[in-house]
Amino acid sequence: MVLIKEENQELHNEIPRLIQIHNDNVSRKKEVINALHQEIKALRELYRDAMIANTNRIDNLISIHDDTVVKFECEFHDRVSMLQLQYRKEFELIDLQYSKETIRHTIQTQTAKANSQTSTLRRDHSRELVEIQRQNTDIINNMRSMMESKREDLEEQVENIVKPSLLRLLPELVVHTIN
Repeated sequence: MVLIKEENQELHNEIPRLIQIHNDNVSRKKEVINALHQEIKALRELYRDAMIANTNRIDNLISIHDDTVVKFECEFHDRVSMLQLQYRKEFELIDLQYSKETIRHTIQTQTAKANSQTSTLRRDHSRELVEIQRQNTDIINNMRSMMESKREDLEEQVENIVKPSLLRLLPELVVHTIN
């Protein structure tokens, strides 16, 4: 009976120390959880910043594409205007030099030539425009694909960091909570 009372007294004396140890463990685990929350928050901010940077990069590429298309259209119209002006000047020279029959023949030839050149220029312009659009579409699609893979990598990294830490901490929390 005396032994039971002594053991009971010893256990009663150890309670404050065990409470302190438990409180220290709980504080340490809270600090770990807070650190993990901060790390997750920092990773989310990095991800958000990366998405903003990639969106800005795509917007810049689209702007460059639009500027290039406008430039090609202006060049096309300038070339057409230049050819039309050249055609009119040649037409006036021919009119002054030759008779009506010769003029008719020359007009038909020059008209056919001008139409052919205009048609060729339009085909070339259309071909160049389609090629530029295809290239820029490929670039934009590649950028989108890279952004998507980066996003997936970041999500996977966040999950690989958070999940093992939480899985590692859960058994300790359960054991200490049960005790």
